Amino acid sequence: MLFVLAFIALLSRSALSALGGYRGILLAALGTGLAAGVLILMAAPWIALTLQRWPATEPIAPFATAARRVLVGRVAFAIFGIALAIHFLAILAILLLGKSQGLVLPLGDAAVLFALMTAAAIVPISIGGWGLRELAVTALLQSHGFPPERALFFSVLFGLSLIVASLPGAIVWAVYVPAPATADRAVDERTPSDG
Repeated sequence: MLFVLAFIALLSRSALSALGGYRGILLAALGTGLAAGVLILMAAPWIALTLQRWPATEPIAPFATAARRVLVGRVAFAIFGIALAIHFLAILAILLLGKSQGLVLPLGDAAVLFALMTAAAIVPISIGGWGLRELAVTALLQSHGFPPERALFFSVLFGLSLIVASLPGAIVWAVYVPAPATADRAVDERTPSDG
């Protein structure tokens, strides 16, 4: 969903979507990533069979099958719907943070900023995207006439709002202990009852 939203955001007529002349390259990269993801998802059963042939990759094979079952199965609409809602809430947060700082951001600009900030955050060279996200946002907004200190403050506020929004999940993750599976329960789950 992230790739889809970023692709749509870059297709918009937003002033920020030009991205310093790199818009075409980013659209090509996102389109290639989307096509590759769909092809890999559709080819997951054959990929799983190939992975099962070698002892070194055999433990990975169930993940390919499970990913396809989850993302193409009955719960796929719920998963994609929840992902879409979460990303729209992040775009709304960008709109509201911009408004609180006097930055008038149309929806298209907020979507482009969301795509840029999220892309910077998932690059695995920093913790949670800190630093890289601020650099990207400051460079983009500064090229459109925003003062660098306001752009930096905007990006830091967005990062802090993500931390605050993640706290309930972090607390549940720290406290939650799943019940251990017993042999009796595992057998009951595999065989239907006769009653």
